[in-house]
Parts: sequence; structure tokens; C-alpha cells
Amino acid sequence: MEKLLRLESAAIAQTLFGTQDENLKTLENELGVKIILRSDNLKVSGTNKNVRTALQLIGHILNDIRCGRAIDKEELLYLIHPA
Repeated sequence: MEKLLRLESAAIAQTLFGTQDENLKTLENELGVKIILRSDNLKVSGTNKNVRTALQLIGHILNDIRCGRAIDKEELLYLIHPA
């Protein structure tokens, strides 16, 4: 499965991906998806379940970013694997 998500700006993409793309790598490794940014479109590919999960998490992170709050790797891991 492959889904596209349009991002509002390069700044949002940069914040979403994290320092040295740490958040991007964490999402890919923990969820078994591939995430590629082309222009202002984010392409997420993998199994149906994994892509849906990744898009839900990305949506949550984007809401935080829009509210002026960035997320770090530890928070992301908690969202992926809640206690």
C-alpha cells in the first residue's frame, strides 16, 4: 500500500523528520514502512496496517507541530509502543 500526504511547508517537514531525520528513521524502523518526501508530498509505503498506523502517528505529530510543539525520539517511541 502507498499513501500520499501533503505537507504545508518545508519547515513542517523538517520538524516532523527531527534532528538528522531521527523521527523519520524511527517511524520507518519501528513500523516497517518507507517514508519519502518529494516536494511537499510525503509518500508512505508498506503493508496496509503499517501505513495506516504510520499515517495516524504522523497526523498526531503534525497536530503537535502546528501547536508549536516538536516531538523527540523518546516521545515518538512512546506513541508507537505505549506502556
